[in-house]
Amino acid sequence: MVAPLYTTASGLLFHAGKILVITVGLPARGKTHISRALERYLRWMGVKTTVISLGDYRRKTLGSGQQLPPDYFTLGEKSPETIALRKKVSDGCEKMIWDFFETGQVVIYDANNGTREARHTLAERFDKAGIHVIMLESLCDNKEIIEANIRSVKISSPDYRGWNPDEAVKDYYKRIEDHEKYYEPVEENTWPSIRILNVGEKIMVYKIKGYLQSRIVFFLMNIHNRFRTIYFARSGQSLIEHSYKADSDLSPAGWEYAEKLKEFVLERRAKSLEQKGLSPHDRKLV
Repeated sequence: MVAPLYTTASGLLFHAGKILVITVGLPARGKTHISRALERYLRWMGVKTTVISLGDYRRKTLGSGQQLPPDYFTLGEKSPETIALRKKVSDGCEKMIWDFFETGQVVIYDANNGTREARHTLAERFDKAGIHVIMLESLCDNKEIIEANIRSVKISSPDYRGWNPDEAVKDYYKRIEDHEKYYEPVEENTWPSIRILNVGEKIMVYKIKGYLQSRIVFFLMNIHNRFRTIYFARSGQSLIEHSYKADSDLSPAGWEYAEKLKEFVLERRAKSLEQKGLSPHDRKLV
């Protein structure tokens, strides 16, 4: 992991320019997970970054999905009311992006942006203002990942408050099907792009230039959405405890602690492998 960058009075990296990352992807493809993770990473690096979420702004402005017209979450022909509501939300998000760029450096626009014309129109407006645009597409053909994302994230949102979980899942799959009819993947060569398959299984990069853009790619190459446990263990007691600079041997208690820690880790590893149908004694896994 790279160390945090230098800081300036403005919090901007003068040589990197301003960057708009436009997410692209069908619903339940991990776009929000990727967006928030990238935001945390860039902020840790010292880069002024924010995520503008169309879904969050829509709920804040219009309320939950249950209060919206039936055709709001579909693409294609729409009623005048739905067109007006969607424009209100998209215009509001765009204004928030412009406002953040007054003092910030990177905006991640978290939305489906599934049609080529819509995302090109948005990108061109910011490109004319000298802002670098990157298309970040999240693709997923793993049904288990999609199902897990729907059940763990989507149906717990305010849009499905009070719903039966199974009915909410069915409704969300219907929403995905409606988007699939009109979805256009990122195949154009107009803008720099990063395309991720199955939240990190494969990554495709096009026309990425400069240090900050390269750091974004580096981070996304190491992203995943799997749950895992991280253990922190302090060092065992040493013969010289009062000085952290002393490179002393472990005390008898320290050696005992080290052995017990090793046994604990090996035991946990064996249980984990057995749950996956693997033998912890298989030499290939050593």
